[in-house]
Amino acid sequence: MQHPGLKLCGLGLLSILQAQVPTAPVIQPRGVVNAYTQLPAPAVAGQGGLIHIRGINLGPVEGWKAEGLPLPTSFGTPPLQVLINNRPAPLLEATSSRIVAQVPFETPNGLATLIVRRGEQSSRPARIQIQGTAPGIAASNGNGFGAAANGGTDGSMKLRASSLGQTDPTARSGEAAEGAVARAAIRVFVGGMAAEATATMSPTRPGEFILDVKTPEGAKPGDPILVGVNAGEANLLTMDRGKRESEISYIPYPAGTPDLRNIRSSDVNGMFLNANAVRGADSCYPAFTVDARKLAIAKVEGCLTTAQAQAPTPFVDGFSSPYFAAFEGPFTGTPQPGQPTLVSDKIRIFTPGAAESKLATLPEPVANITSQAGGGFLANAPGKAFRIDAQTAEVQEVTGGGGGGAQQVNLQALLQRFQNVDLGDGINRLLSPVMPLQNQFVLTAGDDIGNPTKARVAIVSAQGEITAQRNFPEGWLPIVAPAPPLPPGGQQPPQNLQQLRTPTPVYMDAQTRNYYVAARNSEGKHGWAYFPPEGDAQPMALPDGWFFTACTANIPVFNLELTRAVALMAATTDDRAFKNPCPAEGFVLFDLAARRFQAIGLPGSGKFNASGGAAEINDFLVGSNFDPATRNTSDTFYALDGANGTPFRFDLPTGVNGFSGTNPVPSLNLVIASANNRIAGDAGLVLFDLERTEARLLPTPEGFANVNVLGVLPSIRRLVGRGVRAGNAGTQILVYNLETGDLEVVPNPEGIAWIGSPIQQAQPGQPGQPGQPGQAVVNILPRINQKANTVEAIAFGEDRRQKGVIVIRVN
Repeated sequence: MQHPGLKLCGLGLLSILQAQVPTAPVIQPRGVVNAYTQLPAPAVAGQGGLIHIRGINLGPVEGWKAEGLPLPTSFGTPPLQVLINNRPAPLLEATSSRIVAQVPFETPNGLATLIVRRGEQSSRPARIQIQGTAPGIAASNGNGFGAAANGGTDGSMKLRASSLGQTDPTARSGEAAEGAVARAAIRVFVGGMAAEATATMSPTRPGEFILDVKTPEGAKPGDPILVGVNAGEANLLTMDRGKRESEISYIPYPAGTPDLRNIRSSDVNGMFLNANAVRGADSCYPAFTVDARKLAIAKVEGCLTTAQAQAPTPFVDGFSSPYFAAFEGPFTGTPQPGQPTLVSDKIRIFTPGAAESKLATLPEPVANITSQAGGGFLANAPGKAFRIDAQTAEVQEVTGGGGGGAQQVNLQALLQRFQNVDLGDGINRLLSPVMPLQNQFVLTAGDDIGNPTKARVAIVSAQGEITAQRNFPEGWLPIVAPAPPLPPGGQQPPQNLQQLRTPTPVYMDAQTRNYYVAARNSEGKHGWAYFPPEGDAQPMALPDGWFFTACTANIPVFNLELTRAVALMAATTDDRAFKNPCPAEGFVLFDLAARRFQAIGLPGSGKFNASGGAAEINDFLVGSNFDPATRNTSDTFYALDGANGTPFRFDLPTGVNGFSGTNPVPSLNLVIASANNRIAGDAGLVLFDLERTEARLLPTPEGFANVNVLGVLPSIRRLVGRGVRAGNAGTQILVYNLETGDLEVVPNPEGIAWIGSPIQQAQPGQPGQPGQPGQAVVNILPRINQKANTVEAIAFGEDRRQKGVIVIRVN
């Protein structure tokens, strides 16, 4: 929950804002979002798309709506405007707390600055990421999730979409081009099945498209609707509302089925899965396809293989498609030093509902398969690549290679040149990550990777040639993160792996081409060594008494888009020896425009473990005080809102002693963890809500010993966990409704005790382990498919032997 002092502070701030009644418009720190996806800021919108701007004193209290076309770019007295990169945006609606505007088609891709202006008064700038397309679909609740707003009839859907990009014929900002259609190819799946669709610009609402979708045969209420444009996907919605309870498909193994070690549904179709057993001595995987709609498991005839003997599966998922691909073997390639290993010239494509796979025959053997948006695959060889149409298995050579062959080898060679950079005077060790700088690269090198006494910054061409060198400010040298100690009995890693370590944190500001290197001076001060495009480097020290947290093997630099700032973990002592836990006492924020540091301590003189890794979630920085000595459990969770510089401490709900295993959910600004008393998850699951600054408990239900999180289905606001029944009598799927707090305990099919691998009895202070005593542990956990709202798992009987495949459609 929120720290009491912070709650009082928030109430006081609200009172001050109300008392002042500002006349200038104020945009909320996270107030600019895609109008239809409603995903948390930093938001992404497409050129020509609709956005919502939330705040205070934005427009007239009585409200306003545009009448007629084209849309105005200002209205009222004093005139109200929205400026995106100083370009007036067409306006659709406005109230005192919200504006609906259209991103001008002319807005270039990248981070854009947005200002609301009323007469002579302007808001502080907000920021939004602009792309050519960033599709969003309108939900019936207006909040970006749940059932789609559907104006269609039986057999068809009429959806409202935005941020689909440019049109044919071309539409102008603020105008509606009658009959204009989206220029980009649109793909739609309903329940994982491809649907015919056309996207036509709305004749009355610029920025909006009408998406006419022919409902596929077999689709039913509750099925997910997935809309893809180019490489992007819209917010997932559902076709009307489904049943209240989850639906179970259980497919027993046919006779002779070996124990499976991998099971996975296709990217968009949770009812079509691949499965395989352990790779054999002949390099072939016993493989199967699973059709949960038909309750059928089919053996894949022939041999499927890979180049890597330890690969868990031969299958490659199609991206934003229902297809799989795999090499047809057996594998006969011979590894060549410095070259990708060629596997086969034949690739199998698997399609839902098809009785047989399709065979794509290539002109020559290739090394790997990668997926492309929409269902195609790329087969890559050195210097060549071939595109495979997933629907027809037709093969076409890609002119200039596909990025996975010769280009890949050149990148490896380029990195090797950087690793061996020699700037003279004994400066020949790469210390920093290599950052792009227009058509060149910038890096930091020193004379020693552990404790440099000399260092320089260099500009290097793509060919590895040094084109310029810059000295550090007098008396300043790079900070290097310490190498973690070797485990007991461990061996020193090979020299080439040691060289891959880049322990000095740096940041390249692409907008100004300023380059910053974390550094310290001879007096022990920490700060940036700041390298402008021209002129000498300058030191920028941290506030007195603050240091970068440098007792961890990784010192991350967090980019904060909403405020154009970066952040690093900070401490009040100069400790550069490796520790775990490595205490961080706050953060230092660096304003890139003002080039100024601000130190922010954690509430209550708190500390979190930097070696556990702070994380960035939508410009929130989070961390906890976990300690390996207490089996990585924590009792306090911290967050810093990078949009306004406010730190928070989350106290645990009553009845919870600690937590472990944090799982971020960026689409909801949540962090989920196991809530612990004696063992992991015995108290349930704890949710840290970053926007509401509160922690709440989803308790372990009666009859269960503990619960472990499997994941979240954001489109229907469901959290899925696996509960272990009391007495270690089996497992079941638990579905928590994040809106209401209701719990559904999904019943197991008859004769099934375990969903996923059986678990050994956990001892106090120890997590449960999969498998049986005396057996090799093979942990096959249930998996959720967020694009299909399904859970898939191998089901085990009471004898702990594999029995079949289960797919649960969550509603």
